[in-house]
Amino acid sequence: MPLRRLFARLSPSLLTRMIVALGLTGLLPMGFAVYRLIDINRARMTDQVERTLALATRSKANEIASVLETWQSIASVLADHPALGDPTSTGARELLVDNLEAMSGLGVQAIAFVNPGGERYIHAQLATDDAEREAIQAALQPIGIAETLAFTTPVGPLIRIASPLPSDLGFVWLVCSGAPIESGLESVELATDAELSLVDRESVAIIGSTDGFPASMIDLATTGKLQGVLPRFESEDSVEFVGTYSPVASSGLAVLGRQPASEAHRVAKLMRRQALLAVGLALALVAGLGVAAYSSVVRPIRALTNAQRELAGLGAATGSGNEIEQLRNSFESLRKGLRDREELNDVFLGRYRVVDVIGSGAMGTVFLARDPKLERDVALKTIRLDRGLDPQKRQDLVQRLLKEAVTGAKFSHPNIVIVYDVEDRPEAAFLAMEYVDGTSLESLLWEAGQLPFEQVVPLGSAIAHGLAAAHGHDLVHRDVKPANVLLGKDGSIKLTDFGISDLISALSESPDVVFGTPGYLPPETIRGKGYDKTGDLFSLGAVLYYCLTGVRPFDGATAKEAIRKTLAGKVKPPNQINTTIPSALSDLVMRLLAAERSDRPTAVEEVAQVLDEMAGAHDLRWQVPTQFFGQQAPDDPAAAGRFVPTVRVDASDG
Repeated sequence: MPLRRLFARLSPSLLTRMIVALGLTGLLPMGFAVYRLIDINRARMTDQVERTLALATRSKANEIASVLETWQSIASVLADHPALGDPTSTGARELLVDNLEAMSGLGVQAIAFVNPGGERYIHAQLATDDAEREAIQAALQPIGIAETLAFTTPVGPLIRIASPLPSDLGFVWLVCSGAPIESGLESVELATDAELSLVDRESVAIIGSTDGFPASMIDLATTGKLQGVLPRFESEDSVEFVGTYSPVASSGLAVLGRQPASEAHRVAKLMRRQALLAVGLALALVAGLGVAAYSSVVRPIRALTNAQRELAGLGAATGSGNEIEQLRNSFESLRKGLRDREELNDVFLGRYRVVDVIGSGAMGTVFLARDPKLERDVALKTIRLDRGLDPQKRQDLVQRLLKEAVTGAKFSHPNIVIVYDVEDRPEAAFLAMEYVDGTSLESLLWEAGQLPFEQVVPLGSAIAHGLAAAHGHDLVHRDVKPANVLLGKDGSIKLTDFGISDLISALSESPDVVFGTPGYLPPETIRGKGYDKTGDLFSLGAVLYYCLTGVRPFDGATAKEAIRKTLAGKVKPPNQINTTIPSALSDLVMRLLAAERSDRPTAVEEVAQVLDEMAGAHDLRWQVPTQFFGQQAPDDPAAAGRFVPTVRVDASDG
């Protein structure tokens, strides 16, 4: 869409403004509050997960310490028994066997009396198979004789408790099953994705695994002095975790804990869903208020605007833009129209009574008038002639205009506006022409943007046939452009303003200028080499290009820029902009836009024949675009006729 149409439609509608206002006053504060709450609660939920995990880690460390203390008490009681004054005595053996059977329910698997070097005096064990016996024998090896040790074995973890015998005779060792400790690490208050592990002072996992725990965390835990929370860390697969650790008192063991931070994120997501639901309900409320506002405010204003526009002769509003501005503009147009009609009631040009103003430009005004003699509507096109103009030159110009009119009146063609009369008044000369009730191709393209090739083919054929009829009578148009193509409500397509640009060019005192429309003038005319029938072919190509693509082939923000692009002659084929355009039609347009006259079709009849064959092959017919009637393109200086220098212009001129 051209920028001028885009800017014209950017003004927001009244309904849009009301919805934006509701959103800013209601949804914006709510959305900000929801965002802040979600952000705050996500952080707090993560902190809560850390605190819960730290509490569970300390609790499990205390539970394990309690179990170890129980076993330590048993070992101490045994060490103080009088029978162990001689660890090899029969009494010592009976004490060992009797207590092993009694303590099996507490997880004690074996009891041994060892000397200070770890060599066993005697020992007894409970074992049901070879694997258990081998595991217990491994726990009775003379290492760490006076320490509490933990062992990982194929049958599960084992804990060895040591208590000194009196008189430095050695130690009592209890080898206990780690099952009570292992079950204690199964936390009912933690989420299923939390992990707890028990490690010894050598950082070896006794229960669970150290995989996934940072080495720094394990080192801190096995000091036996610290407990705490590790800053959040990521695993190898980039999962974020929270970690805690706590030592088991007087044992050299430590409990490690970790849990994915996603637990906090899951709760935050739940809160986010609830918050978004609240926002959705608020949006629904705003939508409901918008519907109510549309029914009670916007629709009545639009109806009033359309009624005013209809009275002003502007046609219905497009439905886009600011309704208040449309209402103001339509009211102003209505007031101006009423004032103009009052002034026009008594205005006559020659014998023609002026009824309304159709349009105006730099060189004159077009009126809708009534011919009282023939009782028909006509279009009066005035051409301003300077009052200070030399009388003889003025007379020559009027005669020239009359000659063009007489030439046009000698033939009648359905694609050419008929000229009825020419008159010269003191203030202006004017043409009385056939009145076409409809719109111009310029206004249609302003509203539609571009046309499908199925419509461009019959439209181009009609324009080409009109030019062919004129060229057959040696009448050259000299200003073929969308504004000079009229589209009737009855389906007619008519060219108007033949020879007007040549007449206006004659008004200039300088021989180095020509009147025409930049972007449609052929390059040879700009270079001062005159204008002939092939110039009309070039202009026709520019019109077809605009219709097919929605952009002018030599468009520019200024007339000078459009002229420079015309002289440069670099144009992208239409089917590269709009791929639906048949290549044959695109090639024809590019031939019409050829920089050299000799490269263009030899005559406009050839163009009309090609377009007729395309229309016949695809059964294409012109469809009257009545939905766009009543819309008028605003003044576009870039597309207006103007005096253009012909000798001093150069393609490289900055």
